Amino acid sequence: MRPRLRVVLSSTLLVGSLVWLSGPQLASASPRVVISPQGLPTVTLGLGQLTVNKRLTQLLGRATLPITPTPLLSQCGVSAMASWHALSVFFNKNRLVGISLGPGGTPGGATSAGLGLRDTWARARTLYHNALHFSTLRGGSWYVKTPSGLIDGLLIPSTGKPPRATSRILTIDVGRVGCPAFSP
Repeated sequence: MRPRLRVVLSSTLLVGSLVWLSGPQLASASPRVVISPQGLPTVTLGLGQLTVNKRLTQLLGRATLPITPTPLLSQCGVSAMASWHALSVFFNKNRLVGISLGPGGTPGGATSAGLGLRDTWARARTLYHNALHFSTLRGGSWYVKTPSGLIDGLLIPSTGKPPRATSRILTIDVGRVGCPAFSP
């Protein structure tokens, strides 16, 4: 990736993250999604693009980014994506291969164990105990290996150092959500 594109992507994520963290709390009427290693309860990895689009439109309304080809991500197993505000879905050859929630507050969501966006590292530790891990990849990421698969995401602040108890969950991801160089 060209240095300029990397700076733009990093800057956009940083500004969006700061606005998101300081923004208002999620309204109780907003839809909530539950993410497991297989995806969402009605939208699981492997489903066809049209089925995913129909089910998410029924749940969340019209997509904020309709299904769009992603030629720059094709080498990483992602050929298209769509978004419903903070929920993005990734496809390869018309099949769902990844889901990313965050940053943002709509829709609200959490893992099946109850870890949500904006939750602290301390809460993540309470929920997942020794199954929770930290990585310096992507500037600071977290992951949980569960019996049914992997859930991961990004932390804020993104320092590349071990998280503090007050570090927060920025994204919750399952499956393929882009190339490492393009994933914030």
